This record gives sequence, structure tokens and C-alpha cells, in this order.
Amino acid sequence: MHTHALSRRQFLRLGAITGASVTLAACAGVSGPAPAGDAAAPTAARQTITVWGWWEERMKIFQRAGDDYAAANPDVDVVVETYGGEIWTKVFAAVPAGTGPTLCKMQTTNYFKMRDESLLIELAEDIFPGVNLRENYPDHAWDQYGFFCAPEGGQPAVFTYNKAMFEEVGLDPEAPPTTWPEFVAAAEALTVRDSNGVITRAGFQYDDWLPVLNPLYQLGGMVVTRDDASITANFTSPEMEQAYQFFLDLARTHQVWDPDFPYVSDAIGNRQAAMSIGEAWVHGVYKSDFPDTFAELGFAPPPTPTGSAAPYYGRKNAVLGLALIKNRPQAESDAGLKFLEYLVTERLDTQFDLANISGLAPAHVELMGGEQVQADPFLTLGAQVLPQEYDTIEVSGALNQIVTDVLNLLLLENQPLPAALDHGQTALQKLIDEGDIKHIY
Repeated sequence: MHTHALSRRQFLRLGAITGASVTLAACAGVSGPAPAGDAAAPTAARQTITVWGWWEERMKIFQRAGDDYAAANPDVDVVVETYGGEIWTKVFAAVPAGTGPTLCKMQTTNYFKMRDESLLIELAEDIFPGVNLRENYPDHAWDQYGFFCAPEGGQPAVFTYNKAMFEEVGLDPEAPPTTWPEFVAAAEALTVRDSNGVITRAGFQYDDWLPVLNPLYQLGGMVVTRDDASITANFTSPEMEQAYQFFLDLARTHQVWDPDFPYVSDAIGNRQAAMSIGEAWVHGVYKSDFPDTFAELGFAPPPTPTGSAAPYYGRKNAVLGLALIKNRPQAESDAGLKFLEYLVTERLDTQFDLANISGLAPAHVELMGGEQVQADPFLTLGAQVLPQEYDTIEVSGALNQIVTDVLNLLLLENQPLPAALDHGQTALQKLIDEGDIKHIY
């Protein structure tokens, strides 16, 4: 098991990474004496901007920008601290007590929780002058997310396939499937079994994070129905039934998928599966952790029932950046706001690096069609696919658990599809009624 890849995925899903915090920059030192001749001149208090987040490789990018900013602003230090799975426990304890950071990297579910608990400072025009976030990030759902932080980028659903395996079974590696029937035919051709009929190479392995939403959106369905402030679960719709049937058929009728196979990144990386559909971040895992397999991989828009995005290719999500945290001294918050403005307006290189490291389509309008994106086929694909995918907005672990529970009822307990969907309907509506899920669309 590749700990780096899975621990990062677990964090994004469940906040389950463990480990002690790692400080990437030393704490600010005490200012030295004033130069000769300036002893009587008043000096502004030195400010330390603290930035909290997780995943060391990403936080190093923030630190590089912070070092540059501090070099140009000698009265400021930028200290970046990286935590593991304990970060949100620490954040929700520290911020109300006034001991939190100046800025914090946001993760969707906890972003909404912090926003709803008034722990974030809104980046309104009167405090963020000259920065039109809506114009700079035109594809971000500002009306749903609110103006508390800019996105790092957009993460689309992407189809991954092994070109070498395609060639092995006589499929054209330059013509990946675009429709469901083509996808199923390819999966059947690519599946390998031993003499006992046990799958040794699956034609397909799924990303177990909200997998049913990709076919659901392709079919024109929705998880919920919204009427003003009212939200109603939509788990028993015909589109949801057909989306689950898609997975049932892959396992039972076509027998190209073994649900007991390793997680998608390991299954593809170790050549135990030939194709997958899932979030674009896994591209970076293949590239860094499975370089030999990565050289064999192709990437394309997800196959759809008709071969076109009508209405969508699948599910996308916005990966959020830094938010300004409440309950810090005003001078520190002011310094943090200036640093945030610097990141948004002057550091397109940092914005690209943050998106690129996670396999995201950069969100800033100047980057989306820029040379760096156009020079990378994967990022070009992301920029092409992203506008034709749907953002669920709040993709919580609780929602994923319901999706998974329904699959388990079908595959492990052999429940009829209507009964399993009734379970999902009841479970989701309960979370909605209790206020645990508010921002799902």
C-alpha cells in the first residue's frame, strides 16, 4: 500500500490522516535594534502571518510564496505549519479561543462549517479592494460558496485507461471509449481471469468517493431537489436507480469489476485494473508513485450514455484555497489580508503550482487558457472537461457513507434495488432534516 497516496485520500474523505505537525518555517525572531540615527523614529510592530494546512508538498508552495513576500516586506514574517488528521480538531478548538492561525487552507465540508459558525472573515469589496473574485475565477460557484476564499482549482472526473493493455487485446489506445456500451465492451475485453474464473485483472475499478454521482449527473439526475431553503433527498429517482444499476451490471452481468480489489490508485498503478473513472488528483499519484505504469496511461473525458456531455460528463469539485480566520489581532488580520491579496493578484505562478500538484484545472481566468495549461495534455483535458461537469458543492463524508452503504446493501447483502434506494433516501433526508447536510446541490 502506498501510504502517501492513501493517507492523502483518506484526509480528503474523512480527515483521517494522523501524525504530528510539521513546521515548515521557523517562528519569527525578535526584531533587532533600530539602525543608527533612527533610534527615535517610530517603528511599526512586526507581524507574523501564520498559515495552517495539510499535505507537506502543497504547504511548501505556500511557504515559498511566503518567503518571497517577507523578503519584500521586512516588517512581516510568514510561518507555514503543516498538520495531519488532527488539524480540524485543532482548528475548531483554537479559532474560537483566539489562538488559531491568520489563514487556513480550506477543505470543503469544514469550510462550510467554519463559514456557518462565523469563524471566517468575508472578503468583501470594502476589505479586498481592487480584487474582483468573480471575474478572476469565473467558473467558481460564488453564489453557493460565498466570498470567503478563492479556489485553488477545479477537479474534474477523468477517465483513466492503460494504453498498453488496450493494445494487448486489440483495442485502439488512441480511441478510448466514449459511450457506456463502448466502455462495457472494452472492460469485458480487458478483464483477465484465472483457470477458476477469478478476476486477476479487472476491466474496471472505481474511485470509491461518491462514484454513483458521475453516472447520475450524466443521466441528468440530481442528489437532492432544492426549493428555496427547502432540500429534499432524491435517492429514489429513476436516474439514481439507473446509476446504481450501472455498477451492479459491471459486477454481476458483465463481471468486469471486483469490489474487493485494492483502492483505485493501487489497482491501476499495480496493473490490477485497466480502466477507472474518478477524481483528477489521482493523476499525480500515478505520476509520482507508479512511474512505469504512468507511462502506459491515457486520459480522456468519462464515457457517457450517449458519448457526449448531455448534460454533464460527471461530477467536479472546487478545491479551495486559504481563508482569513477570525479572532486574531486586527493588525495581524490586516497583514494576512494583504498577503492573501498578493497571492491572488501577483502570484499566478503559485496558483499554477498549487493546481498542478493536485492535478487540477487552474481556476484563475489568466491561467485557464495560458501556456502552462496548454503545454500539459492532462491539464488541457481538465480545462476542457471541467465546464461540462457538475459541482455538488458540499461533498461530505456522511454523503459518501450513504452512497457506499447502498452499494454494500446491493452487492454484499443482495437487497433489491428499490429497498436499497429507500435506505439511501431515508438516511440522506435524516441528515438534511437534522442540519448535518445543508449545502448540497
